[in-house]
Amino acid sequence: GAVSTLSSAISTSWIPFVGWALAVALAVGALIALAVIIVQYWDEICSVINDIKNWFLEQFSAFKTLINEFFSDAIAQGKESTVAKRVNVGGKTLEFEDVIVTADFLSKIVDDCNRNDNIWLLGNIGNPSKEKGKHWWICYEKVDENFVTSNNLYDLGVCTYTWYNNTAKRMMANGSATINGDYSLLIYDKTIDQNDAFGWNHYHLGVRNGKNVERNNIEPYRYAHSFFGLLYIKENGGNENGNYKTYPTNP
Repeated sequence: GAVSTLSSAISTSWIPFVGWALAVALAVGALIALAVIIVQYWDEICSVINDIKNWFLEQFSAFKTLINEFFSDAIAQGKESTVAKRVNVGGKTLEFEDVIVTADFLSKIVDDCNRNDNIWLLGNIGNPSKEKGKHWWICYEKVDENFVTSNNLYDLGVCTYTWYNNTAKRMMANGSATINGDYSLLIYDKTIDQNDAFGWNHYHLGVRNGKNVERNNIEPYRYAHSFFGLLYIKENGGNENGNYKTYPTNP
């Protein structure tokens, strides 16, 4: 529809006296409609947005300025539409984007952290087997261990992933004022024990209840996870009785 309208605008522009004004009005209407579509389907379009923009510029060069303006605005709106959470901490504004996670997506995070000290920040973690298209929140800005611990990120409900178990354990023990370095308050969970479709072994924040230590289920502490190591992926398409494979195959 936008293409047809822009084509009509080109034809209209040749009308004496009023042609260009009418053409611009038609072009603006078409581009507004296009911008709405881009924002609405940003997840599908974002990877090819520059190709789409360049095609419109080639086909309708007469409206180059308008096309550049509207695409810039649509791209900004599309990116903003994916921001699920902002955390202002430690002099940074951390933006978490709403992403439909898959095992392939998480394997790329593993690749980035494998045998090094990289740390990814995540949020809104749940069991992907319980819904179609699991949305997690992903922060693409990297931080180090000191940033996690000095700003008590876990007390903000933030999750972390890193390769080494001892780093994950140390970060959570020292990255929450609620447990303040007390390793005995950490709760350890395995992905396969929770019957998740995919995920990592991890730690939760705990609280002492008499002689027992229980997971802290008060918001936002209950959302905090400290993930590490191999990615566990349920075989057979995520069937309940499926076995697990790991990515990578071994440490």
